[in-house]
Amino acid sequence: MIGKGTHALSTSLLLARLGKVALTPPSEQQLVERLLVAANDSGCRSTDLIKAIYVGLKLHLRVCLYGPARDRTMALFESLVTTIVGAGSEQVLHLHGPIGGDEVAQRFAAIRIGDFVSTLIEPIEQGKAWFILIDTPGDPTTTLRWVEREVAATLRAVGRAGHMSPANLFMLVSAGEAPAQPQRCWLPLAAPEWDTIHQPKVEPRVSPVGYQRQLLDNQLTGPVYRSRLRQAQAALALPPDIGGLSAQMVRRWLAASVDDRQHGIWVDADPAANARYAVEALEALHLAHACSI
Repeated sequence: MIGKGTHALSTSLLLARLGKVALTPPSEQQLVERLLVAANDSGCRSTDLIKAIYVGLKLHLRVCLYGPARDRTMALFESLVTTIVGAGSEQVLHLHGPIGGDEVAQRFAAIRIGDFVSTLIEPIEQGKAWFILIDTPGDPTTTLRWVEREVAATLRAVGRAGHMSPANLFMLVSAGEAPAQPQRCWLPLAAPEWDTIHQPKVEPRVSPVGYQRQLLDNQLTGPVYRSRLRQAQAALALPPDIGGLSAQMVRRWLAASVDDRQHGIWVDADPAANARYAVEALEALHLAHACSI
């Protein structure tokens, strides 16, 4: 899919490489374009995939990218997360699966998760985005469910609701296979065909503080979702065939596929075209997952 914002994207990529990105906090469109630059530098040329990952993060879904080249997937995740929080950040926790077969490894991982979650829920850390990156061979279902249980246990231990994940906690999963039993809050995506040529990484010209605040501020909370639906009913009209996807999921996806100014993530200036592209991307991802299990 190629949207009408291709020319603008090319211009912004050029400016980013020339070091002319504005030093003011980025708009949501600037953040998406910066993530596309980071993905391009890691060898990923799929614009739709990166936009889908971003929309998934806005919806607070556990994004699971599956395929045999897990090292390339992790390199992509590292590039995206580094763009948002900076290089070598303590706001990133790496976990390697499968977790569950080795009691010692499981206990050590549980301690790391507990410390990580206990830190990110502190009031002073609420303005930061925290990422758990999970790398596991085969089906990630068991490992991801275990991680979610450990996060919930930590939250309950400090008197918080275990079923409500902190708004500043995000999970990205690199798996060898698609999850056989995906949960409602998971977003399985097929890994792209990776480019064999790696380009040198471009360091962000905007402080990561601006990027992570943008991500946190643009999450699709209940009030924001309801407001978007009221403001853009025409653009959010459902197509007659959505490939078996739930209407609620499609509505949420479409609501997250526009920014706070009602500009499209896929097609900037045409709400109807943006809605169509967003649904097509979601349907394609859904069918790719359905065909893999």
